[in-house]
Amino acid sequence: AGMVEVWALRARPRVAWATVVLTMVFGSPVFHVGTLVLLFGALVPWAEPARIQVQSAATAMPDTEP
Repeated sequence: AGMVEVWALRARPRVAWATVVLTMVFGSPVFHVGTLVLLFGALVPWAEPARIQVQSAATAMPDTEP
């Protein structure tokens, strides 16, 4: 059923990705509390790159040349 939903949602990649994650978590016959953390993966397509800023080591170090 999950594969059919993903195929039907192929025009909307963000929703298809969230469907895959939800199908994987709730379709598993084994429950583990850590599995619920995987639900955060459903939110990845909507994460704002502007808020996720990684400063490189080259720009983080002060210029010490005279």
